[in-house]
Amino acid sequence: MLPMQTWLGNQLQSITRNMLQFRDDRVELSSEAIKSIRVLKLLGWMDYFVGKMAASRQLEMGQLGARKYLDALCVVFWASTPVVVQSAVFVAVIYSGHDLTAANAFVAIALLDRLIYPMNYFPWIINGFLEARVSALRLRSFLFAPVVSSSAATRQASVSLWHQCTFAWTPNPSAPKEGDGDGEEDAAANPTMALLTRGGDDVVTSRPAASFECHLEHFQLDPTHMHVLVGASGSGKSSMLLAMLGEMPMVHGRHIGPPRLTSYAPQVPWLFAATIRYNITLDADDKSTSSDLYRRVLAACALEQDLACHPLGDLTVLSDHGANLSGGQRARLGLARALYQRADVYLLDDVMGSLDVATTAHVLRSAPAVLPPAASVVLATHAVHLLEHIARPYSILVLEHGRVVEVGSYAELTCRESTRFRTMLQVASGVVVGGTSEANVDKDDNGQTSSSSQRETVSPPHQSSNTPDEEHRDDGVVAAWMWWQYLRSMGVCVLGMLALSVLVMQVSRNGLDYWIASYTSSSVHHPISPPTFARGLVVITAINIVAVAARSFLFAYGGLRAANALYRRLVHRLVRAPLTFYDITPVGRILNRLGGDTYGVDESLPFILNIFIKDAADVCGTLVILVLTTPAVFLVLGPLTIVYFALQQWYRPTSRHLRRLDAVAQSPLVMMFQATLDGLPILRGLKCEPQWFRVYLHRLHQAQRVSFLASGAGAWFGLRLDSLGVAVTTFVAGYAAVQCYVGRPIPSGVLGLTLIYALPIVGKCNAILSSFIATEQNMVSVERVLEYASVPVEEEDDGSARGGAAASLTVDGQTTRHDHLVNWPPLGHVTLTNVSVRYGADEVPGLPAALHGVTCHIMAKEKVGICGRTGAGKSTLLQCLFRAVPFGGRIVIDGIDIASMSLTRLRASLCFVPQDAVLFKGSIRANVDPMDSLTDAAIWTALAQCCLKDVVEAFPLGLMEPLLQGGDQGRLSRGQAQLLCICRALLRKSKVVCVDEATASIDHATEQLVQSTMAQAFKDSTVLTVAHRLHTILDSDRVLVLDEGKVVEFDSPTTLRSIPNGYFAALVDGHTASSSSS
Repeated sequence: MLPMQTWLGNQLQSITRNMLQFRDDRVELSSEAIKSIRVLKLLGWMDYFVGKMAASRQLEMGQLGARKYLDALCVVFWASTPVVVQSAVFVAVIYSGHDLTAANAFVAIALLDRLIYPMNYFPWIINGFLEARVSALRLRSFLFAPVVSSSAATRQASVSLWHQCTFAWTPNPSAPKEGDGDGEEDAAANPTMALLTRGGDDVVTSRPAASFECHLEHFQLDPTHMHVLVGASGSGKSSMLLAMLGEMPMVHGRHIGPPRLTSYAPQVPWLFAATIRYNITLDADDKSTSSDLYRRVLAACALEQDLACHPLGDLTVLSDHGANLSGGQRARLGLARALYQRADVYLLDDVMGSLDVATTAHVLRSAPAVLPPAASVVLATHAVHLLEHIARPYSILVLEHGRVVEVGSYAELTCRESTRFRTMLQVASGVVVGGTSEANVDKDDNGQTSSSSQRETVSPPHQSSNTPDEEHRDDGVVAAWMWWQYLRSMGVCVLGMLALSVLVMQVSRNGLDYWIASYTSSSVHHPISPPTFARGLVVITAINIVAVAARSFLFAYGGLRAANALYRRLVHRLVRAPLTFYDITPVGRILNRLGGDTYGVDESLPFILNIFIKDAADVCGTLVILVLTTPAVFLVLGPLTIVYFALQQWYRPTSRHLRRLDAVAQSPLVMMFQATLDGLPILRGLKCEPQWFRVYLHRLHQAQRVSFLASGAGAWFGLRLDSLGVAVTTFVAGYAAVQCYVGRPIPSGVLGLTLIYALPIVGKCNAILSSFIATEQNMVSVERVLEYASVPVEEEDDGSARGGAAASLTVDGQTTRHDHLVNWPPLGHVTLTNVSVRYGADEVPGLPAALHGVTCHIMAKEKVGICGRTGAGKSTLLQCLFRAVPFGGRIVIDGIDIASMSLTRLRASLCFVPQDAVLFKGSIRANVDPMDSLTDAAIWTALAQCCLKDVVEAFPLGLMEPLLQGGDQGRLSRGQAQLLCICRALLRKSKVVCVDEATASIDHATEQLVQSTMAQAFKDSTVLTVAHRLHTILDSDRVLVLDEGKVVEFDSPTTLRSIPNGYFAALVDGHTASSSSS
């Protein structure tokens, strides 16, 4: 047995290692899909990603299946060993010529019976040990990875100087990394890439070819001046800031100066599921919100009116990544955090890219006033046309390909002839008229928002601000429906065969003992011959082995089948859930279902359910034997049963409730861990890792309190069950003595059988109750999985939409579906008739409409700009075209009502370009053509049109260069990532293109080129552009102006500007005035 077990152990260890790796890949892919769910839905890529998730799951299940079947083989070996040994011993005794009496037979059985539980659990112990060893080795590789230097920061005035320094991202495409920011930020958060030497050390390291390098020949932070970094997209502004922060590895040069407290505001704001106040102060106990500094920071970031419009003010709870805020609000909150922290150095990375002209000017005037006088400030920006309004002395550094090519003040650089900065300023001044509002990509304009003078809502009006803090938790017993759902997932035939195998296994096990008792009690008149006894032992043992094998392998198969079925139901429902579900549900909770709860369904539940069924069969067999041999034992079992059930009625609800509490307590840990990974550069710059770690430990201790209480409750229950065991043993012994005293002794064989079955009866009852409670606890995982597997969906598989509306058109009693149409839409005519949207109408009646009676006709190939004050319904209107929100009225594209198209077909036929770049893990080619339907030549042409051909050609693998989510590891800047998203849109060649101002993250020269490229590429398409900066739509054929959800103007820009007191004219004039006067 030991050689076999050694081989099985080695196999299990290898399989477990592979399985955990595949599980990590699946969870990472799921995280990527959930975080980017809005873009995936609007691009019509959900089926593609579901296929990737299914393939990843299949790899995981292949390893899990192999492990489960090896586990089953272990169970067969070890569970049948006591029976085989017992039969072998007695056969040997018989054929050796020795007498087998009741005394020695049942003593031997009792001793061998002691081996049953250890032998049964031995495979699980080995399996657990191997899994723990694999996990420990994985943790070891992480714990022994290089770390960033964490020297204590000094607050004394000191020099910070870089001399002849070169910084580079080290390519590491295989390292799994989750994050939501841009490439440079995410790469910096990878500790294996950040091997830094600080405090005046020379650095010279050998390195592989890096994807991007930054060079600082000689640079010193000057607290008397602000340093402004400008340059084209991809010039290295973000990387330069991260190099100064100490997140980009220094491979050559010398940095002079001690570590200093650095407040960093990245391009993609870091926001997490907590109150606005906590997101700004990074201190849960901060009570200084009435302080002058806090008020001045809110005023400098134009947040006072935003907070005043909400009842909870800065106690409003944000969704993950600030999903219930507009893009401009997120940017201003990230800036507010940076300004609030009392640091020595402030690094601000294009924090005004999502702000309109008036707000940008306001921030530039007000923000320097709230900073410490001796603080050094470095600002990266594209807004070169507004730099002259900075209320603080500053110098400008012009970057190109990671190098500083020009340095000087605003006056110096503008006075020189043919400077790069002057060219940039001319381009920017020539294109900027002003902006109407802040970017709002992730949320619809369903509330009132503001720049500096208009209010913004921080959450949809139908959504409770505290929703992210409230997680549903069931009470009471696990519903019978849940049990049936899981058992049915195993398969009815499997359940039937499993029940039969368990019955045969237990009958053969008890029958073996009964056969021995019959032999030792046989009289002279009815003897059982030794050969007959031996043959009976062999036959019963063989039947038991076959039954044990059938039970083990059937349970492994049934558990795998149930795990697959429930996971498919969960993913199937999640990917079809409406976007409002993701707006109010933190990512951590969803990932907890796809991670921890799925693990419970995959492994923990089948394991403990198998034990429960075995224990239940064992108890039933024991009771049957006791009934047949000593019916009087029920005189004590009756009262003890009453006590037993009373105890479990107290214990089970407590245990079950603690299990649910434990499951809910894991979500905050997952959410905080994810938030920590996303915000590592910020936390490390402020040297607040210890404080953040203490907060995490506090939450961990809160979660562990539940586990401690569960262990205490189990010990309480076990002590009382042991007392019942003593009572049963005492009764059986006393009953046997009384029977002998009155002259009616119990036959020795029967008495021996009764004793060996009575002694462990309470222990077995304890085991069955413990395993049942553990099974019920693990059924909570099924309960939680089915909770999210039952969420409402946008459209059912049969085409019926949410709320029962069919994804088909019914005319004169006939239902029409148009999914079969080829090359739809062929022209791009778009007609909206009386379109209305009212958010949360079912939950909160009486809310104002986000869109009200919108009616307009857009001609094929027409270029239409959509503008209006924030909250007018611009983004909502675009989402109606993709049926991302429920709406009333009718939308017809090329004569086809979009209600008659399936969501997948509709969204795949249109094109959506978001403002924030969203890239996925995979090659560059996979990011622009995931279906692999285009030629390389077509992709290279589109890359050239988007000014990316030279960038991609510089990569060693070209189109196959791997990217992680967001284009990280320094391969692409945020602007380049946005250009890649525009390239993706060019390749779709859709006749209807919806653009949510996709050029806010790129420099003005590139913006002009891209705008002209898009105009040429989309010349045969109908283009609807939501304008956050008015100059992007001044060349449109017509402009649709919305106000309070209604169409107030719709005509050419020239005509609208000539209307006295017109809406569009007021917007243009107002923001032009802001740009010039600020």
